[in-house]
Amino acid sequence: GWIPEFKYRPPFGIIGELGISPNFRRIGIASLLVNQINQLFLEHDCQYSWVGTPEINRGGLELYQSLGFVPIIGLIEYEATL
Repeated sequence: GWIPEFKYRPPFGIIGELGISPNFRRIGIASLLVNQINQLFLEHDCQYSWVGTPEINRGGLELYQSLGFVPIIGLIEYEATL
């Protein structure tokens, strides 16, 4: 994760892409990692933690919601072939 700096916004942390090998899913590794990252954010005076995941990532959505994250915005991403 990382902590961006904005002049007019309270400090917050961003959790980057998080992936767990299929053989090691559903045994608590992702929860442990997110909790450790959030602890580091707290140690750096962050007031919020932010994470994004695609709507089709049901496992990720369930994980983040189980850890207290709530949806805040809808985001549609676009791609163009060049």
